[in-house]
Amino acid sequence: MNSYQLIAQLLPELEAYGAICPEGEETDLASFAAFLSERVCYRADHLPEGQEFPRTEQDEVLLEAAMAREISHLYRYMRGYFRKALRSNKSVITMDDYTYLVCLLRIPMMTKTELNNLNVMEKTSGTEVINRLLRSGLIEQHVNEEDHRSFYVSITDKGRGEVMRLFPELKKIVTVFFSGITLPQKIVLHQLHQRLADRNQVFFLEHRDENIEELYLRVNEKVAGETSPRIEG
Repeated sequence: MNSYQLIAQLLPELEAYGAICPEGEETDLASFAAFLSERVCYRADHLPEGQEFPRTEQDEVLLEAAMAREISHLYRYMRGYFRKALRSNKSVITMDDYTYLVCLLRIPMMTKTELNNLNVMEKTSGTEVINRLLRSGLIEQHVNEEDHRSFYVSITDKGRGEVMRLFPELKKIVTVFFSGITLPQKIVLHQLHQRLADRNQVFFLEHRDENIEELYLRVNEKVAGETSPRIEG
């Protein structure tokens, strides 16, 4: 195979890679190489025995249902690992407590609404987490001088210390959770998850009061004319 034939084969792969990258995100050679590595390993003629690409709309629906179930299970596994890691902790008692604190490490001051939205949490559930952290002295609240009906929250020294103390436990959690997949697979998985997260974040922030039928129609309008990149055999 000469270099021109190789370039001809690379062009469709570049197009497929571009399709999974979030809009506006800069790409790099390392990420593309990881993506290409997985594409080559899982071409149609190299799929594990008993697996094949969806050939009908019903096949694709069944595939999506299986993926949704697997994502749900993965979330439960992660919560279970967090429970094990936090069993002896008296202040940070749930995974949500921890993620709220980490968000406040990254962004020192936020309104309660901003913090809830960043964690994809409805107001009632988010308020429970925030009140629990306030009672434990891990965060503190400040009156919003521009709008006295709302409050800013920030992490305290105690909260910062708890997060730092838990970082080694987090390393153990993610090591267990992601065991069995390679670095290239992690990079591709992160890109796909980011694309899913970006699309669903819009629905959560801008259309959360719509019912599922309205969201379904909105998705159909958005993807009209789009085609999903497929790996050719």
